[in-house]
Amino acid sequence: MRKGVIIVGLLLTAFISNGQSFERSSRPTADSLPVNDRDHKNRIVYDVFVRSYFDSNRDGNGDLNGLTSKLANIRGMGAEGVCLSPINPSPSYDNFDVTNFYKVDSVYGDTASLKKLVSTAHQLKLKVFLNLPVNHCSTKHPWFVSAVSGKSSQYSDYFIWKDEKSISGSKDNWHSPVDKNGKKIPGKKFYGSNGSKAPDFNFSNAELRAEVMKIGTFWLKEFDLDGFKIDGVELYFDAESVSETNKWWKEFHSEMKKTKAGFYLAGNVISGDNKSFVGNGFDALVNHDISSAIINVVKNEVDSGLVIDLLKVRSTYSANATDFIDIISINNEKHDRSRTLLNGDQEKSKLAATLLFTLPGSPYLYYGEEVGMFGKLPKEYIREPYLWSTAKNAGGKTKWEASKYNTQDVKSFNVSSRDSASVFSHYKKLMALRRTTPALNGNGFENVKVSDNRVISFLRYSDKQKVLIVMNLTDKDLDTKIDFRGVIGSAIFENGKVVIDGEKMICSPHGVSVFLVN
Repeated sequence: MRKGVIIVGLLLTAFISNGQSFERSSRPTADSLPVNDRDHKNRIVYDVFVRSYFDSNRDGNGDLNGLTSKLANIRGMGAEGVCLSPINPSPSYDNFDVTNFYKVDSVYGDTASLKKLVSTAHQLKLKVFLNLPVNHCSTKHPWFVSAVSGKSSQYSDYFIWKDEKSISGSKDNWHSPVDKNGKKIPGKKFYGSNGSKAPDFNFSNAELRAEVMKIGTFWLKEFDLDGFKIDGVELYFDAESVSETNKWWKEFHSEMKKTKAGFYLAGNVISGDNKSFVGNGFDALVNHDISSAIINVVKNEVDSGLVIDLLKVRSTYSANATDFIDIISINNEKHDRSRTLLNGDQEKSKLAATLLFTLPGSPYLYYGEEVGMFGKLPKEYIREPYLWSTAKNAGGKTKWEASKYNTQDVKSFNVSSRDSASVFSHYKKLMALRRTTPALNGNGFENVKVSDNRVISFLRYSDKQKVLIVMNLTDKDLDTKIDFRGVIGSAIFENGKVVIDGEKMICSPHGVSVFLVN
């Protein structure tokens, strides 16, 4: 073992003494990147929970003006789009159960605030997407209040009702409405897959569907948004009615494109399989499996077949649609934050980020991941305030909830953005790499065999370029073999060291290299 370590050291020393550098100093930074208005397929999107991001008026809540003031930071980091959490008026902190679909919650600002945000974003060449929760509304929405008042209401059929005695099977999603005094109204129950405060809409009703079309058109036309993200796409009709669901989303997408050229619709399947919805109205779908797979590979320090599994998924998708977009992330609010799952290990956080930005798909970066924020379910504690500074009275930090997991162990933005060894700096370099490397934006993707499964390797390519990615998942020097017959050129990105000589390969602890292939 001692002899192997000495050999590794000698080889690395010899390699460095040859004057070769893995990361070229002339490589563009995210700040100096050229204007890029490419398609959505590889777009890097920054996913923001608005209430937690930046407080511009010191009321404790993040707001639209605060987010607008930080768009240059987001763009400078390397993102090409922002996706906003719901911003309609709502009695809930996350604004998912809406009381008015045509207004901005005053907590976040007003019409002028949103228009300024979108205008500023577009000037910076950032697309703006909005999470639009139109599967349900709040029990305080006027439509539901009217529906509860009696069957004669024009809105009664906007919702799903059943007589209490006729409900068979599980009753978990059936809830009793209440009167003005908060007393349960006996007899009928409404369906609410998101709880007793959020009645689901009845999408079998043509008038309701027309209203949702009107809502979508309003936000695109009034604010010049670039698209929507829809959560729970499978919940709009009965689980058995996949064909009806797909028909609806195709109609919705078609109608929105009449208002906004280049309209983009991203979907999030909460329960079930994406393949039923690929090529059916949605431009993109969130790949939850890849999020878990990335974390598991990095945490367990073993490649359990991540690339092979992803290739199978992409093959399945391509059978339904050749132009599908896979949204990939390492945090999607379905599990704890990646830093928490990786036990606070900074080097593992960097490895997870490297996989995110080198695998195929459209990377979505959940706010705070770039500074290594912690967080555990329930969702309130995944959505903790963004840590701009550790100074006591620093402006911008939201206070709608006290931070439980992000205190002394997280470097604030002000600190990490100035530290070349920080997680933030690593993210910034990766986003620059992603945007300026044609191979990482192509469709080509192949697994590369390595004799030690503690190293993961794969090939990415376009019609202009090929790159080989190699990652040591451990904190140990590894001497292994790689089954690759191509001619390996210089490295365009490096964190640690990887040396390849024929089939022999030596990797430093957590070593990562992206090589050009000649």
